Amino acid sequence: MIKIIIGTVISLFSLFVVYRLTYSHFEEKGRHEFEDGEYCESFENTKRAVYLSNEAAYLFASFYARGLCVKQDIEKAKQIYKTVPQKEIPTIEVWLFYEGIEVARENQRNNSPNQLEKIQPLFEEAKKMQFVADEKDKGELEKHQLTSVFENINFKN
Repeated sequence: MIKIIIGTVISLFSLFVVYRLTYSHFEEKGRHEFEDGEYCESFENTKRAVYLSNEAAYLFASFYARGLCVKQDIEKAKQIYKTVPQKEIPTIEVWLFYEGIEVARENQRNNSPNQLEKIQPLFEEAKKMQFVADEKDKGELEKHQLTSVFENINFKN
C-alpha cells in the first residue's frame, strides 16, 4: 500500500513538473515572439501560459488593450490585468496610458501613421480612471506627437 501511495505521489509530481516546464516554454516563447513583433504567434503561445504566470497574464492583457491579433477589448484587457499582483505592475490607468504610447512606438518602428482608433480609446479609459499626465508622461506624448490627441479627449461620466 505504501509503495502505491509513493508511486502515485511521484507520478503526480512528475506530471506537475512536466506541466510547469511546458507552460514556462510557452511563456518564454510567447515573450520572445512578442518582442520580435510576431504578435499572432505570441498570442497563441501566451494564452497557454496565462493562468500560471503573472508575466504571461500581463503580456496577454496587452494583446486585448492594443488589439494585436484580436479585436481591441479594453474591458477584457483590464480584467486580465487585474489578475496580476499589483505590487509588480503600474496601476491600471498608467498601464492603459502606456499601452497607447506603445501603439505609437510600434507605428513609428514600422514607419506607419499613428493608429488613433487604437490609441484614443486607451487614453480615454486612462483619463476616465483619473490618470493625469506628469512631466515624464507629457514628454512621451510630445515625443510621439500625441499631445493634442491626449489633451482633446473628452468623455461623459
